[in-house]
Amino acid sequence: MVAAALRNQRLPRRLHRPLLPTKHQPQRPLPPTEPQPQRLLPPNERNDPLRMVFRQGRGSVESRPFFRLPHMIKIRQPSPFVPSLFFPDARTADDNGLVALGGDMTPVVLYDAYVHGIFPWPFSGAGLGPPNRLGWFSPNPRGVFEFETFHIPKRLARLCRSGRFRITSNRNFRGVLLGCALTPYRDGISWVTPSLYQAYLRLYSLGFAHSVEAWLDDRLVGGVYGVAINGFFAAESMFRIETNASNVALVALTEHLKACGYRLFDIQMITPHTARFGAVDISRDEYLQRLHDALQIPTIFDDKR
Repeated sequence: MVAAALRNQRLPRRLHRPLLPTKHQPQRPLPPTEPQPQRLLPPNERNDPLRMVFRQGRGSVESRPFFRLPHMIKIRQPSPFVPSLFFPDARTADDNGLVALGGDMTPVVLYDAYVHGIFPWPFSGAGLGPPNRLGWFSPNPRGVFEFETFHIPKRLARLCRSGRFRITSNRNFRGVLLGCALTPYRDGISWVTPSLYQAYLRLYSLGFAHSVEAWLDDRLVGGVYGVAINGFFAAESMFRIETNASNVALVALTEHLKACGYRLFDIQMITPHTARFGAVDISRDEYLQRLHDALQIPTIFDDKR
């Protein structure tokens, strides 16, 4: 349906300024709510077979109040209800969730997209268009994992407890990204295009993208990666070479996010696979309000507790 809607659309030239919106509608900013103090819960590392090794100190805007992204843009208290520098309001998306076409995946554009409830989807990666066909989406409804109702199938829980896979974090982000792009079972179809690959490597170098890896002996056999900004985490993609390796990594990621005090775990759209873990749909309006609340919580993905 998305492909049919976009195949005949004319793409704008490569833009470095505001992107081409699909609808012209004034933004309707809502008054921000006051951030509530949040006590970050320490993970239970004792006797935990899913214990992960984390590096210190990345991913929180509040930990660096004047953290600078490229183009010398100062970022404080990000919110989807503050007008975007690049995008129309996510609530102006069309029926397919398409907000804009074109533009560049620079770190500042990606950051701005995520804090406004928008994510990139290069259609050319799935063979749906020319190399420069890039869409920016905010679907309605939106798929999320709720920490309280996240479901681990019994057989998978036993595998997690067995310790068959060694779990780490941010040890091989590049390898996880390549795995998501090149794993053979994807039949040569991947939305992780070369430009997206480079864009997320840059975002990782700034501390806003993270990976969780599953190892068998010394081989990387599965993993998941995503974007973390304060109390918000957006899972982007996962891969596996060994059966269930990515699922074990997903369970470990979810437990870590919950322990660190994250408020929103975004998975964009529900698939039959994520439905097994209890993924649910919420409306775009609810998602944007929860995104705003999560962005006010100073949470650090890599913090050792």
